[in-house]
Amino acid sequence: MAKFNVGDKVICIKDYTHFTQGKVYKIQNIVGKIITLLDNDIEQNDWYVEDFNKHFEIVPTKNQRITALENEVAELRPLKQEVADLKLIVHELRGRQDIDFSPLTEPSTINTVEDIIEFEGQQYRKVEREAHDGDVIVFYESSHPQITDGKPYKVFKGENIEENKLSHIADSGTEYPVDGQYVGGYYVYELIKPKPLTPNQQRAAIIEKAKKFVETNTFYNGRAMAGIGVKLKGDMVCIPEFIVNDTKRTVVVLFKWVSNARRIQSRGIAKCDPSDVFNEHIGKAIALGRALGLDVSEFEQAVQPTFAIGQIVYETEDKTYRTIAESGIYSEESMLTAIDSRSAKELSVIINDTNAIYEVSSNE
Repeated sequence: MAKFNVGDKVICIKDYTHFTQGKVYKIQNIVGKIITLLDNDIEQNDWYVEDFNKHFEIVPTKNQRITALENEVAELRPLKQEVADLKLIVHELRGRQDIDFSPLTEPSTINTVEDIIEFEGQQYRKVEREAHDGDVIVFYESSHPQITDGKPYKVFKGENIEENKLSHIADSGTEYPVDGQYVGGYYVYELIKPKPLTPNQQRAAIIEKAKKFVETNTFYNGRAMAGIGVKLKGDMVCIPEFIVNDTKRTVVVLFKWVSNARRIQSRGIAKCDPSDVFNEHIGKAIALGRALGLDVSEFEQAVQPTFAIGQIVYETEDKTYRTIAESGIYSEESMLTAIDSRSAKELSVIINDTNAIYEVSSNE
């Protein structure tokens, strides 16, 4: 706690009643713990020392500022020699050919731990700007009764925060209107938006979803004595049988009675559109959903992939079917084509991606 004396000039660090942040006042009198201020020779309210320290700081005199600068210079003198020594070392190292200095000259993309926070399951990055709607802010030295320093709050209902005045903030769904009130200093964090998924990443995600859809809806839920089967409407227990035809690009599912496999309780069929890429897993999900009366529009509208290893393609020039493989040279008899070859990039059409190897998205 700073010691104040009569005649000292002080600066207001927090607005309070008619005292303005950033304005300088003069201490006229000190009696015990009571301090009286002057504003342009007009006497202002008295202050208790405990409250005074929260709203005012001493303005250093000219001599005090000079002394502070001299002390800073004295502390920097030892560093000056160290910098000179480092420059000499760097000069000598740059003469060596076995050291790659490019990382030292490229902009850093690494954020410190303090620059990234997590809020409601999403990550936010610290930024040097005014806060906008949807940002997260973390307060320090706040005087607002409903704000906790160091705790993140979501900003909403307002385009920005100006002059340290918020429109509204949210804490776990609780709204705090703070219009016109001083709320203290705060750090601003913006949402880190995930990179958009590539078509193949989207394709990989829907394929995995189709596999889980089939697994969930063919899991045994029938009679214990049977040990297998799916209970359909009417408590009929059936065994699902999938028929996949790569050539016709179709998938059929038949729900056969456990007690009589010749009797079919329900069926569903998925036929791949000529302009789409066939995938066994997506086809099974569509056929199964249609047999059970479930919504499969998400699988029907699956994004079409780009070239990837493991896909079956049709080479329009040779009129042959080949499988895309890693970079390399392959014989005609191997029925493989390199992913970076001209035939794969320019002369092929993707037909089937059931066994394709797709990059898994890092955003999920």
